[in-house]
Amino acid sequence: MASIEETRTAATAAPVPVPVPALDARPARKGSDRREPTAAVARELAFWTRYARTAHLLNLMIVLVDMAYMFATWRTGSHRLLLLGLNLFGLAGLVAAFVMVPERKLAASPHRDVVFATWCVFGSSLIVLGMWADGGVSSPLAWLLPLSVMFTAVVHRPSLVALSGGLAVGGFSGLAAVDGALATHTSASLLQVAYLGTLTFAAVSGARHRWALHDDQISLHRNLSRLADVDGLTGLLNHRAFHVRLKAEIATFARLELAVTLLLVDLDHFKGINDRFGHGVGDEVLRNVGAAIRTSIRDTDIAGRVGGEEFAVFLGPTPASEAHEVAERIRVAIAAIVDPEPVTASIGLSVSDPHQVDSATLVDQADKALYAAKRQGRNRTCWLRVA
Repeated sequence: MASIEETRTAATAAPVPVPVPALDARPARKGSDRREPTAAVARELAFWTRYARTAHLLNLMIVLVDMAYMFATWRTGSHRLLLLGLNLFGLAGLVAAFVMVPERKLAASPHRDVVFATWCVFGSSLIVLGMWADGGVSSPLAWLLPLSVMFTAVVHRPSLVALSGGLAVGGFSGLAAVDGALATHTSASLLQVAYLGTLTFAAVSGARHRWALHDDQISLHRNLSRLADVDGLTGLLNHRAFHVRLKAEIATFARLELAVTLLLVDLDHFKGINDRFGHGVGDEVLRNVGAAIRTSIRDTDIAGRVGGEEFAVFLGPTPASEAHEVAERIRVAIAAIVDPEPVTASIGLSVSDPHQVDSATLVDQADKALYAAKRQGRNRTCWLRVA
């Protein structure tokens, strides 16, 4: 059962706090940007998981093909034991990478590009060493260098593609100088280096254009999402977005059995402003009210415009005394608006039962407190305590 507990304005004494959990019981939140995982994030995670799996399978195929080539040329080729050791080392590295950093964990890692870059350096080094053991730049293993560049260019950003191409060009050139091919077959060696360089240029250019398009699409998606969620007049969340966030936040805190607090803010006699001065002046007042609310709330609070002149602020698991302070900051900031027309606001504050709360009940309680504030003279904050 709920009852009107206290009514306070800025000139009165501090309210008697309603018991709620301490602030240190609050889960960590980062401002009003805390969101449930979106479909776009899930799709990106699934994409990089599939890519990591494909990379593991490709490297496994390369090791198996290399070992088949090595055994087929065991009697005629050079350094076969060394090649066998390199392939076994590469196979062990694949297994270790899969065990220590599973594909989904790798896909979700913030250091994903660093891991891929490290693996790129590791793989290119093994390829060049294998070419040297198999007779130098004339070895068929040299085909692995352009293959590495092309595979990197499939999904990675230009910087990583350039790294892969630079390793290919540098590794081939260095080996050609070491094994004498650059001296004995200068034209052919330089031609192969030029082809690798051209391939790298093409791969980097393609990656740059593809990622530029990708970044533009992401930016467009974010802007469209923001337009869908934000009230264009006040810059606060719109009715739909606020209630979606409210339900998600309440569900989170309900699982933790934490009481939560909600404010409903309604402008006093706003219809009179529209009637006397027109909707242009009314819109400017609403813009100023939105700015006043944004500057009065905390980074962890969530604010929205939920009606024509009605606003809501979700304060999370905040003690009623502290929530009252936030409400009063909002009320005083709105009352300080003088341009283009003075306006005041009445605020209803509700604190939930930590063991039984839903968004509809919380809003209904705040609405009752709001109308109590209206009945008691407006331009004040009134809260509703759950009995």
